Amino acid sequence: MTHNISTSEVPNNQSTFTVKGSVSSDETSTKRHNKRQMNNEECHNTEPPRTNPSTNDKVYRLMRRTLMQATLAVSTDIVAMVLNGVVIPFQAPQCVFKLVYDVDLFINILTIVGSFENWTNIVLPVIFLQRFRSSLS
Repeated sequence: MTHNISTSEVPNNQSTFTVKGSVSSDETSTKRHNKRQMNNEECHNTEPPRTNPSTNDKVYRLMRRTLMQATLAVSTDIVAMVLNGVVIPFQAPQCVFKLVYDVDLFINILTIVGSFENWTNIVLPVIFLQRFRSSLS
């Protein structure tokens, strides 16, 4: 592939190169300036972003539910540590300690699943599958 390049002398003893069919540097800098100006106007826009109120409510409910789930998970962890460290005697069988942590792990898994928006479909898929099939009939 060949390019036709021509040079021309500028009064300041600087050579400028232009490729035929290309955009001159003045046009490019003007386009960049216009683009920056548009970006600045977008950044300094004082109008609040337009959002759907139902979307805000949905996000708020999701955040509130997730916060409650996280609080439940942390509190069950603390209860399990206190039970195994203080309440249950050290002479108790090993399976008692493991049972406490298994219950804690089960509750933590439920809280993780509960933080999803469609947690009812995840926990009880058979019921929702039956409802879906009955709605099709």
